[in-house]
Amino acid sequence: MAENVLFDPQFSLQRILKPFDGFEDTYQGFLGTTPIALYTADDTGKRPPRDPDAGKPGFGPNLLRYFDVPFGALVAMWLPMAFFVADDVVFTTKYRYRVKWRMRNVTDYRNRRTPYHISQQFPGAPDSADVANPQRLIIPAAYDDVELEQLPIPVTGPVDFDLRPRAYLTPSNTQILDSLPLLPGGVSGVHQQGIFDPATFGPGADVVRNAMFFPPKFFLARGDQMIVEALKFVDPLTTPWDFRPSGADVTFGKLYGADSPEGSGVYIFTGASPNQD
Repeated sequence: MAENVLFDPQFSLQRILKPFDGFEDTYQGFLGTTPIALYTADDTGKRPPRDPDAGKPGFGPNLLRYFDVPFGALVAMWLPMAFFVADDVVFTTKYRYRVKWRMRNVTDYRNRRTPYHISQQFPGAPDSADVANPQRLIIPAAYDDVELEQLPIPVTGPVDFDLRPRAYLTPSNTQILDSLPLLPGGVSGVHQQGIFDPATFGPGADVVRNAMFFPPKFFLARGDQMIVEALKFVDPLTTPWDFRPSGADVTFGKLYGADSPEGSGVYIFTGASPNQD
């Protein structure tokens, strides 16, 4: 007898991504093409930027710290919108976000029980510049990409797909800002709370309260680990990161910096759902 089997979506608790502590001083003056990597918090609440195995035999000293995801799982990424208010006008600063993937190997699993899909335990190509520790285990990485179909479509032979790195942009304020719905008595309702103190935004607080949404994006996990990077969107080739109080990226600092609220950052959830990528 046939019977329906219901798919029950199950997702992890949130992980909030931010840069390492003090990133503003490190990145100040570097061109906007220099990506700012975002990390999960460890058990102490810190966000160390180096992989836990960095510097050990078989691992480079500057191996970046990705975070584990179940290979093939559905990833939900909520990207925060960056706002600031000047002269009672609300502005949105746009940033470009990139996702990168990494595979781990069986040695990583034996050392730390991290997920892995590279079966080799033997060393890969060495880093001859590292005289003290040249051995390197195989840990490949890749961009999150998008397929662009070849045009015009050929009448014979295979169709070529150009794989390009994919980046994500949050909407501008003109695309998402709108009025708040009213409650009985005419007071404005609130969609969310606890992300930012509306009082810090001055007269534009009601508008910002409504628009501080996290545009969500779903995609499949394409590796054992992932990392999210942020880059400047406006003139990154000629404009440096500037986190000074009068700088163009002061909003980025308020969103991710030392004085940013606990709830601000990139939210990541992983799990399974019938609606796959």
